Amino acid sequence: MVKTRQHTSRVTPWQMIAAEPIDHAFKQCILGEIYSHPGSKGGEAERPTFLSERPLRISLRNAYARRSSTRAPGEELQDVLDDLGQPDAVTLDQVANRASLLQPSFAEWLRDTKVNARRIPHRFEDCGYVAVRNPNDSEGRWKIEGKRHTIYGKASLTERERIDAAFRLAGTR
Repeated sequence: MVKTRQHTSRVTPWQMIAAEPIDHAFKQCILGEIYSHPGSKGGEAERPTFLSERPLRISLRNAYARRSSTRAPGEELQDVLDDLGQPDAVTLDQVANRASLLQPSFAEWLRDTKVNARRIPHRFEDCGYVAVRNPNDSEGRWKIEGKRHTIYGKASLTERERIDAAFRLAGTR
């Protein structure tokens, strides 16, 4: 008889999910989706007990992506920009602050820059805005009230008009 090495280093998907408490109803909804299948009686007895006892961490950005999948990628941003009055220049903070009043889940998505840093400029481009680089800064960022920001200007304006609008927004001209 050949002895085989036991693989104790295998990690199940449930072990990869960090233990972080979430809303009980949301947990039941997710567990219900995972364990509902044809022939399922849908009862608690079918779910492994360690899953019902263990808190799950469900990413809000994934929940947002599922919820907003019926809308075009730039629609939420376009709604917020319309509410702001289609300014010549705008910062991400201004958009996120207004979005928190109109669409809180979209505002949270905007503020999650670690994940969405590459997606946000494309959303602005879809809405007719492009990043305006600061000619006086090596990184091209704008300093507003002591914080560095990226300013987006209307793509329909000339480069000079976008820079002037950005300087006005930053309060340096």
